[in-house]
Amino acid sequence: SNIENMNVSRVIDALSPDVTSALRYLKDQAGHSSNTSFASSGPTITFMESVYRWFLLHDTSNKSQRECQRFPDVRHYDDPQDSRLEWLETAFPLYLEDLKTRANTPRQFLIKETSEALLLTTYSIVSCVRHLLTKEHYLYVLTRKFSSDPIESLFGTLRWSVGCNDQLDVRSALSGLEKMLKTGIATASRASNVAHSGNTEPHLQGLRHL
Repeated sequence: SNIENMNVSRVIDALSPDVTSALRYLKDQAGHSSNTSFASSGPTITFMESVYRWFLLHDTSNKSQRECQRFPDVRHYDDPQDSRLEWLETAFPLYLEDLKTRANTPRQFLIKETSEALLLTTYSIVSCVRHLLTKEHYLYVLTRKFSSDPIESLFGTLRWSVGCNDQLDVRSALSGLEKMLKTGIATASRASNVAHSGNTEPHLQGLRHL
């Protein structure tokens, strides 16, 4: 499947500080010990650093990670006014908007689906972190614990149930959901921390309200 073919670690390696530091050195040495074409690599380096930071802020995994790596961006979230959340919510979307404005052709920017998914993920994570800290009174939040795999699996099952159609209409989506309800394909994870209400069967939770 498309999900199985994704390799996020490879992307992170390609955008890592080791790579951007090498590019920055080549940029500074353009026309001397490196090709003059590297002189205009500044915007590319900025893009790589921004996306790499975006990945880091979505991958805080434990409370000691910051001390081991000596890098503040991997620190756990325990303050709803954390400057990193402000960067995700404001600075990063503004940076993307600036890139879009400067693009002379659609090919010079992200495709619409990627851009919208990136912003949706960003805003959702920020809102969720703040909700857990302020409303649920969590002591801290680790963003690596979040996962979109269940909803992506749901969408994948919907497409599969109607013949792998990637452009579902409302009728097709409802038909797919009915099949899932009848067959019990959708089941609640035993590791889930979401409480079930009433006497509704676990595999019907959530779908009843769609």
